[in-house]
Amino acid sequence: MAFTFFDPNDPACQEILFDPKTTIPELFAIVRQWVPQVQHKIDVIGNEILRRGCHVNDRDGLTDMTLLHYACKAGAHGVGDPAAAVRLSQQLLALGADVTLRSRWTNMNALHYAAYFDVPDLVRVLLKGARPRGEKAEPDWEEEGPEVS
Repeated sequence: MAFTFFDPNDPACQEILFDPKTTIPELFAIVRQWVPQVQHKIDVIGNEILRRGCHVNDRDGLTDMTLLHYACKAGAHGVGDPAAAVRLSQQLLALGADVTLRSRWTNMNALHYAAYFDVPDLVRVLLKGARPRGEKAEPDWEEEGPEVS
């Protein structure tokens, strides 16, 4: 059977997806496919990439995007699944994903992707995850800051 795209719901594709011999670059090649079948399974595919030893801030060799970039892109309505994208993003942030990393290909970070693809739930998750632990949510305007001239 010949496929024009990878379908994670198809048993033959599942064999490839869950085969430990399928490499991280091969899995990133699957994630790059901009089709609903792939984007709706971003959390499943992302977990397979992590299971093979990918660090949360490792980058796709072709696009320079991290899993967090791909998760935010996969939240796009119509093609992606915002709930799956939020699940993977929360997991990646809990594992230490850096929300400030920019793809050298697009010069966009994860928040840019979430905003560009209009996924407010992801924007909220990223903003919450971007705040350094222990830092106040609201600035204290009573404190004196640097002088601005």
